[in-house]
Amino acid sequence: MRTFWLTVIFACLFQMMVPAVHATGMRSLETEEWSRLANQVAKWAGAGEYIKARDQLLKLSGRFSKADFTKLNLRIESIHALAEVIMEMEGALNRVQPNSKEIADAAARLQLAFDALTHPNQPMWQQYYQPLKKDLDMIDEAIRMNDRHAVQEGVDQFYEHYQIIRPALIVAKSPFTISKVDSLVTFLRNQTEMDKLKIGVTQLKSLLNPLFFGSERDVMATVYRWNEGDFFKVILWVSGLIASVLGFVSWRKNRENREASPYA
Repeated sequence: MRTFWLTVIFACLFQMMVPAVHATGMRSLETEEWSRLANQVAKWAGAGEYIKARDQLLKLSGRFSKADFTKLNLRIESIHALAEVIMEMEGALNRVQPNSKEIADAAARLQLAFDALTHPNQPMWQQYYQPLKKDLDMIDEAIRMNDRHAVQEGVDQFYEHYQIIRPALIVAKSPFTISKVDSLVTFLRNQTEMDKLKIGVTQLKSLLNPLFFGSERDVMATVYRWNEGDFFKVILWVSGLIASVLGFVSWRKNRENREASPYA
């Protein structure tokens, strides 16, 4: 019985977490054009041709701002992420003294985010799996050696790589997944105790493969395995809340029926 109800609740939660952009499989001509322009921006920025990059970015910004998002079936989080990478790129290119590292990072975030929108099955951001895995292995080894300086270097490098792909993840993944990964990354950056750092690294390692190559269901199953007790507490709370709401609605309906009846 326990397994049955867990399966039912699990399936319901999964349905709520599926990203809208994947639900339709939409690859409109408009989003394809956005991705093409983003690639042009990255191309010219990488070549140091900042004026040409700015021209392509202006075209991208103009088309994006005039888009009818109601027809594209995008989540609000995705729209915000795409708008932010455009504004970030604009800021980097419009500086009086351009910073090549800042421009390169902004261009990468821009390109990966728009690519995630148009290529959900083989997105470019998946190329960061090995760099992130290598970062976590480096942190793990530094923890084993009790080398705090090396740990900090590894954490900083992991965070830098994660920030590059984060806008693309927002486009590609559910808010649940982004929230879980963000919380783990924040934990890793703020934690100073080696044993707790080890736990954070272990959890991120176990999440990395389902995050990059699995489904939302795989991510949720991985998170569930970390702490089964807390998961059931959440389920019981949600179930109790739903039961309370349904009970209140039923009570109000019965009360209204009694008041409306001439025999009450």
